[in-house]
Amino acid sequence: MTVKRSIVLLADGARADVFFDLMGKGALPQVSRWLAEKGTALQAVTSFPSTTGPAYLPFLTGCLPGTCNVPGIRWFDKAYFDGGCFSLMRHRSYVGLESFLMGRDVEPHIKTVFELVPESYSIFNPIARGAKGFRNRTRYARIWYWYYAHLTDHWGLPDEAALAKVMDALKKGCRFLFAVFPGIDEYSHLTYPHHEAVLERYLWLDKA
Repeated sequence: MTVKRSIVLLADGARADVFFDLMGKGALPQVSRWLAEKGTALQAVTSFPSTTGPAYLPFLTGCLPGTCNVPGIRWFDKAYFDGGCFSLMRHRSYVGLESFLMGRDVEPHIKTVFELVPESYSIFNPIARGAKGFRNRTRYARIWYWYYAHLTDHWGLPDEAALAKVMDALKKGCRFLFAVFPGIDEYSHLTYPHHEAVLERYLWLDKA
C-alpha cells in the first residue's frame, strides 16, 4: 500500500474524556463514522506535561520535547542566567512573540518532518523549521490571529482560518500537512473543559 498523503489535524487542548463522551452521545457523527470505517480510536500520551507547542514535537520530530531542547512551554536556564550577560538562552516563554523561537531552539541535529519531506505544509504551528516560503502558510499571520482572538475572545476565527488554509493546501498536492486548531484549548483556559463554548468547538470540528 502506497501512502500518498498524511494529514495531522491537531485540536489543541482536546481531552480524551470529553471527546469520547461526545462520541458516546452521538454528538460527533462524522468522527464516529470515520473511526467505524477505518479502525478504532487510540489513546496515547505524546509527552508529559502535555503543553501547547512542546507536545507537538513527537509528531513533528519523533523525539520527546526534552530531547529536542524544548523542555516546556516556559523554562529557565540557571547557568546562562548566572552568567551575567544578556542571552536568548537565559529563559523562555513560548507564548506570544517568543513562540517564534521554538523551532530555532530545537537541536540542529534533530530534523522536523518539514525538513525530511519537502512537500510539507504547516498551518498555525510554531514549530515549522524546514517549511520554507509558502509551505509555512501562517508564518507571520499566526501571531496576528492569536492577538486578535486573545483581545476579543473570538477563537472561532483562527479555527475557521485554519480550515480554509487546510483546504487550500490540499489543492496544492502536499504530501504532509500539520494544522493546529486552537479554539478548544483557548476556551478551556477561559472557562472550563465542559463549558458550552468549549463543546461547541468540538462540534464545529466534527462538522468541518
